[in-house]
Parts: sequence; C-alpha cells; structure tokens
Amino acid sequence: MGLEINQKHQFYSEEHNVKLDFFIFKNNHPRLLVSQLERNFKTSFNEWLNLPDKQKVADFKSVCYFDQYGYKTCGDYFNDFVIDVDQQQYCSYMLAHQYIGEHNEKLYSETLDFYKQIRKFHKF
Repeated sequence: MGLEINQKHQFYSEEHNVKLDFFIFKNNHPRLLVSQLERNFKTSFNEWLNLPDKQKVADFKSVCYFDQYGYKTCGDYFNDFVIDVDQQQYCSYMLAHQYIGEHNEKLYSETLDFYKQIRKFHKF
C-alpha cells in the first residue's frame, strides 16, 4: 500500500541537535526512519512500541487515521505502522510523534509545527 516515497523533508533543531527526515509516501502517509529516531533518543522504537500501553495508543491511532491514508480497515493500518522499504524501517509519523513527545516535549512541539508546515505547503 503506497510504498513509494513521494517527498522527503528534513527537520533540524539546532537547540536539540536533532535531524529527522520526514518521508511522505505515495498515499500521503508521513513516515520517519526508525534508525534516525533511535539514534537521537537512544531507545529502541520497537521495544517502546511493544509496551502494553503503547499498543493501546497504536490501536487508538489506527482507528483515527486508517481511512485518511487509503487503508480499508484499521487493522490494515495498524499492521503497517512500521514497514520495511529497501532495507530501512519506516514508522508512521502518528506513532513517531508520540515516541518523540515521551522523550522531549519541546521537540515534540517543534516537529508538530514542522509537519503542519509540510501539510499546508503541499496541501495533501
């Protein structure tokens, strides 16, 4: 489902010394590289995602957003939160944002503002 990358945008925070690439896939689904998240936060994204309370967050987000990105069911979207493309893991921005926020609230706000600018500029 939409595994082709349509756009790439680079976020950089000098204050936090964090670089993150935002990838917009063909179905307009924003994703981030898991390897970049882990490098910046020193915590395994997949271990974080497998915590019981994070599974509830993932369930909730899949119900909220599945149709926005062309998925037929919330289960289909849930199964695609983390995907492998060209030997790289990409995670849905909807979960990456939660992961960022649990590590750094200010960076959470900065990346949200950046994402809003991308959406406004590209109108997807």
